[in-house]
Amino acid sequence: MIWFSVVDQNDHTPTFSQDVYTVSIAENSPPGQVLLRLHAMDLDVGLNAAVVYQLQDVDPDGLLNIDSLIGVVSNTQELDYEVRRMVTATVVAVDGGMPPRSSSAAIVIKVINVDDERLQFSRSNYSFTVAEYQPAGTPIGHVTAYDLDLDPAQRRVSYRLELTQDSRVFYVVEETGAILTNASLDSELQRLYRLRVTAVEHSQWDFTASCDVTVTVDDVNDHRPRFVFPSPDGADVVLVDVEAGRPIRQLVCTLTAHDYDQNDNARLTFDLISDHSSDLVHFDLDPVTGQLRLIAEQLSVGYMLSACYKHK
Repeated sequence: MIWFSVVDQNDHTPTFSQDVYTVSIAENSPPGQVLLRLHAMDLDVGLNAAVVYQLQDVDPDGLLNIDSLIGVVSNTQELDYEVRRMVTATVVAVDGGMPPRSSSAAIVIKVINVDDERLQFSRSNYSFTVAEYQPAGTPIGHVTAYDLDLDPAQRRVSYRLELTQDSRVFYVVEETGAILTNASLDSELQRLYRLRVTAVEHSQWDFTASCDVTVTVDDVNDHRPRFVFPSPDGADVVLVDVEAGRPIRQLVCTLTAHDYDQNDNARLTFDLISDHSSDLVHFDLDPVTGQLRLIAEQLSVGYMLSACYKHK
């Protein structure tokens, strides 16, 4: 009797039951969740049929893991729908033959959205400016709130102004978050307004967010300066009487004027004017402080000087 031993040749390739495997996982699920159990069949025997599994083409973050012996695919970390809605990879099955044979299949992990994001504004503080005396209804700025759980087309938010003393002269468009004036504003009466805007999400009425808004009213140069001294009744040009016999460098007087505008619009300089320019060489007027001094020889006669102001 003759016995024959048939030696298996590695002539079969490991084969997956399908080309693409798709599975879902809820976002924020803890690491180690079993997502798939893959199996590739190899019709060879022995080592030629011993299959091991490998992951390829996975994101560098290493979001997935596969047990090389039993083909179980799991997540290595929590997945965030707002960051990544799908994870894809390629699984390769390799047998133990020499040379080895292999095949591959694609896996698609869909991340299911969980409503874990709160409504929020794009900024916690907004700053806007508006020129004074603009008519009521002048737009000054726009605030935006959003929920990352919702697609832009699904986001519906209502806006409102919290009732304060400052909010009386503004209103917000409920549907868009645009802020407009409710009256003409005067920088000299109030330059800074502080508002608070609240947003409410339509799909979740208990989801709200708030932000602070600061509105600065820019000054318009709408006031003429007026002398305070030596003309308390607020003239545009004043006459300064300089008596004879004053010593040189002595302070004659300090001119003062006031402008109800603000910042650069309220900065003034002083100047001397005369029909006879030779008169002016006897005097020095500091354009900023308004100090008038005699700088030439003592006067033998009195002088009547005119002084004026101008904006810087």
